Parts: sequence; structure tokens; C-alpha cells
Amino acid sequence: MNTSYLTRTAVVVALAALLGACAGGSKMLKEPLPLVEAEVLATQSDESLNATLDWVIVPGGPGTWAKNAYWDQYIIRVAAVGPTPVRVVDVTVVDILGAKHAPLPAREQLVAATKATRKRFKKEGIEPVPGQGIDGISVVAGAAGTVGAAAGLASAGLYSSLGASVGAGAATGMAAAGAIVIGGPILAVGGIVRSGNNRRVNREIVAIQTLLPQTIEPGEPQQLNLFLPVTPAPQTVTIHYSINDGSEQTLTLPVADVLGRLHMPAEEPD
Repeated sequence: MNTSYLTRTAVVVALAALLGACAGGSKMLKEPLPLVEAEVLATQSDESLNATLDWVIVPGGPGTWAKNAYWDQYIIRVAAVGPTPVRVVDVTVVDILGAKHAPLPAREQLVAATKATRKRFKKEGIEPVPGQGIDGISVVAGAAGTVGAAAGLASAGLYSSLGASVGAGAATGMAAAGAIVIGGPILAVGGIVRSGNNRRVNREIVAIQTLLPQTIEPGEPQQLNLFLPVTPAPQTVTIHYSINDGSEQTLTLPVADVLGRLHMPAEEPD
């Protein structure tokens, strides 16, 4: 194999990697962004269920593990109160315009729902800014507690899986690029790289997420990792559940005080 062939291959592979990084898709980070120490964001109990919102991982915020993450990851702990199992059926988050948002199972659906939400807000004269306001959350929540979210991510296998998936994925992607790009359009290669990155991110979402419904046994608290579209200014997080007699209940966590500026445009100074 001559030198010019190798040089041409290396150049095209490098361009493909660059295009893949800039093409607007999602991409796994080498390491998650550090989580801040914070008290729980909200907690609520009734006669059957206790629920605690530990953290919300937002685009570019603490705990983020993917670039261009067009979704919010809600980390919620739930525990049955008393001797009766509780079946968590669904969770909904209500934004400042009153729309309800539910967990979605895949990256493509999350991105589409986030775009739809953005269009709806723009019609009301509001331009959402993904990740805006996350600094205010840690200030309101306080900086002296334990990080439930960090423990949650570790138990979900996120930190341990990132290194392996990124390393192996990058090697595989570069090898595939080298095999495909020779004689092919560079723009097509960028699309291939982006598609591969998106698939790896989607696999991580599938691996981390908690599928509902989930049965919570007494004495066995569970953590829910739920992926929702970017939701500007969440007002409430409502957990819909049932108990053994078949009755359906709801437990609502008010979150406007701590999340009321999340994803909203920065306030104009007085």
C-alpha cells in the first residue's frame, strides 16, 4: 500500500471525525460532567408512597454524559410507606404553560418532543434555552447535602459503562470510517459518523432508563431514571401509582420554587 493512499485515508478519516463532531447529533462524552453537592430538590409523602427528586440532569449541566443532549434526566427515589406494595404506573412533569410531559424511551422521540415544545413556547413569545438556570438550582437547593444523583448514576452503571462504550465505539467508528470513506463523499461520511454517535447515545439511554410501571416493595426503595423532553420551568412532578386494592393515586411534588427558571431565557437586569 503506497504512502499517498495511507495519507489520503488518514486525512479523510480525520475529516469524517471532525464532521461527525460538528454535525449536530448527540455524542457520548469521555466522562460525565461533575455533579454538584446539593440537598434533594423536592420530597413528598402520603399514606402509601414517599418520593424524592434528587436531581435533574439537563443539557450541559452537572451530570451531563452526552453532548447535544436534547432531553432532561429526572432522578427520583421512591419508597413504599407501610406494608403494602406500590405500583408506580407513570410520571408526568407539567411545564409553566400547563403542558404535561411523560418519559420517552428513545433519543429520537426525545429530540422530536423537545423540538415540539420549543415551537409551542416560541408561539407564546418565549425562546427556551436548554440548560439555562441550572446554576440557580444548586444555589436554591443548598450545597451542604449528599448527592443522591451521584449515587444514582453509579448504581445505574453510567460511569462504569461510559469509558468502555466511548473507547470501543470510537475505535469501531474510526475503523468503519476508514473502510467506508475511500472514494465516498465526505458529507456522507459525516452522516455515518453522526448516526453511529446517535446510536451509541440511544443505547445508553435504553440502558439507564427505568421502564414503567415498576412495583415498589415495602422496605425496598427504588431509584427511577426517567428521560423526558426538555421541559421549561417545571411546576410539578406527579407520580401516578396504584396499590393492592386497585385504587389509583397520585403524589405531586411542587418544584416551581427550585426549577421555575430552568430552560427559560435569562431575566433582564433591572
